[in-house]
Amino acid sequence: MKTSLKILGLALIGMVTIASQATAQPFLIASDNFDRADGSLTGSTPNPGPGSDWTSHSGTFGDLLVTSNQAVVQHGVPSEDTHVLFTAQSTGLLTATFDITVNDDAVIGGTDFEYFAHFMTEGSFNFRARVDVQAPADPLTGDYTLGIASGSSTAEATLTTDFSFNTPVSVTLEFNLDTGIASLTVGAETIVGTGVFLGENLDSFALRQSDSSNNETILVDNLEVYGDTAPPPPPEILIPELTPSVTGTDLDITFDTELDVFYRLKTSTILNGFADVPGQALIGTGSPATFTETIPLAGEKGFYRVEVLETAPAPEILGLSKVFAGVGETVTVTGNDLELASAVTINSTAAGFTQSGGALDVTVPVAAGTGFVDVTNLSGTSTSEFVVVTDVAGLVYQQEFTTGLDDFTIFDVAGSLTWTYNTAGVENYMEGNGFASDGPSDDWLISPAIDLSILQNCYLLLGHERRFSGPVLVVQVSTNYAGGDPTLATWTPLPVTLDTGTSTVTHSGAVDLSAFDGQSVHIAIQYTATAPGAGGGARDRIHYFAVGGDPVPPAF
Repeated sequence: MKTSLKILGLALIGMVTIASQATAQPFLIASDNFDRADGSLTGSTPNPGPGSDWTSHSGTFGDLLVTSNQAVVQHGVPSEDTHVLFTAQSTGLLTATFDITVNDDAVIGGTDFEYFAHFMTEGSFNFRARVDVQAPADPLTGDYTLGIASGSSTAEATLTTDFSFNTPVSVTLEFNLDTGIASLTVGAETIVGTGVFLGENLDSFALRQSDSSNNETILVDNLEVYGDTAPPPPPEILIPELTPSVTGTDLDITFDTELDVFYRLKTSTILNGFADVPGQALIGTGSPATFTETIPLAGEKGFYRVEVLETAPAPEILGLSKVFAGVGETVTVTGNDLELASAVTINSTAAGFTQSGGALDVTVPVAAGTGFVDVTNLSGTSTSEFVVVTDVAGLVYQQEFTTGLDDFTIFDVAGSLTWTYNTAGVENYMEGNGFASDGPSDDWLISPAIDLSILQNCYLLLGHERRFSGPVLVVQVSTNYAGGDPTLATWTPLPVTLDTGTSTVTHSGAVDLSAFDGQSVHIAIQYTATAPGAGGGARDRIHYFAVGGDPVPPAF
């Protein structure tokens, strides 16, 4: 079989020329028409740009969607908030223009009006120029209107113009960084917030989902963001010349690299549709060098090219090999663009790591406690699910809910909505949520029988996260539960430290079970809600569950 090779050195280079003008003009710093396949907005690239990929910063990862080339902001059960990053703005006027279409089955009313769009500083709660859907001035002729707040979570001013459902409305949202005041313009009417927030450095436009009185849907389209601070021009990058050679059944591709420029080798069997070469790492050097990539030959022909990147992609963690790990054990981190990792931490404690075929083998450090795994390179940091640092040898039962309910059981004493299995990014959990139930909820998540007969000083480990308010979860243990209705058994509540509504995972630490040493037990997590809808119950998530203890010394 004859092998033919065609080698290409290709790169896309963007160059910007700014002509001098008598009057300073605002710069387009983010733009998205949302024209792409249906699915999660988070992780997608603004079209046509500029702007970073949309990044989730709160709520359930992936449930703020793009549908029919529009972003769908749905108040109610979806909870994700996501943002697009742009060049930071600290002076002048920051402006966003976009189209909205509001839909609901009843005229907007009630008292809970939630904002759905705003500017922000990434990694903070500096939310500015918040716009929300408000009740119309005349509910007989309009379905809704809009409000604005410079920084408050409730509107400081409301338009006098009413709008109709299913009708596009063009919105101009502004925040004056020199006065610290927001404004909202629709048509000929402009309203201004009353709050004043000076000294801001805003770098993101965000879409937000929450729970309002109506739980209306807002479709967002044709987003453009302008600022007075220009984005930096892209550097000029040289296109590397590829030099091929064949050694036996391997292809060697050699090219020269530049200082702090990054490369990714791609391949295709036809002259389009290039994809990453399987198993090939991102290439980056701290100084110019000559680099050779060796690829096993396969097939009749192959086209190869080098993708040139101005900056290294930020790492993206997609999974961990284990949730429970002891000091000195190895946790393998998998994901994208981990090759250039400069630091790894567990619970903010530096951890040693080695590269392993595009993954990272991370050693749990002595000083680390239970917490998140962070991987950092020079372009950013990715945070994964947490590692529970414990003596794994002492665990007799552990549940990470990686694939679902597993050997837990659910019993609904009251209410139609039960515990459900969910995922968010790399996180997996069981969720209790009575928001859409047909009445008050009393739902039990019950462990299998756990044998403590050969243990002493037993303990429970639990990871819990809560959002919104409602009755507190009850974690309890039984020695006589025989299956079925848990109210027929005797249960003893346990003093478990739980999240109080911060939407972050609270780690219980070792909860004392020593009163049950030597016995067989079931442990139940009881979720209750006084009524469906907002205010009746919280949204509770159980991320992990484990029981352990010390071995009983042998009798002599």
